[in-house]
Amino acid sequence: MKAFTLLLIILVFVACNKDKENVPTYTNDKFELTAAADWTLVNEQGIDTYVGYYQKEDYKIEFDFGYLAYGNIDSIKNTPDLLLFEELLIDGNKAKIVKENRPDGTRLSAYIDKGDEVNKNRLYTFNTSNDQLFIDIVKSHKFK
Repeated sequence: MKAFTLLLIILVFVACNKDKENVPTYTNDKFELTAAADWTLVNEQGIDTYVGYYQKEDYKIEFDFGYLAYGNIDSIKNTPDLLLFEELLIDGNKAKIVKENRPDGTRLSAYIDKGDEVNKNRLYTFNTSNDQLFIDIVKSHKFK
């Protein structure tokens, strides 16, 4: 009986400690994307920032949120090799949208900075066939 109890405790412990990476959690207390309300949120394990992605079918928008998400938004400049560069305000916050060719594919990114040196968000997608969908969703960004 003791062996059975011990085995049961071990099985419960192992089941409870199962790796939860890439499990949808549906909660995000840092920001919201109101245009992606019906998308699946997946929180991932970040080291120094909050990371994860929103996904609907085969379209994925990844994010990296926090003080170390990227450097200074003012250091993101338009260069001749960029495919798209736009400076704008999103929900009253400084933002930039950038599209660039990289060795790992074409990346479309949005950088949003609340201006408090803590709340910074980089959202991005790779090899999209619908840039406008990404831009519309990013423009719905709101810090919480």
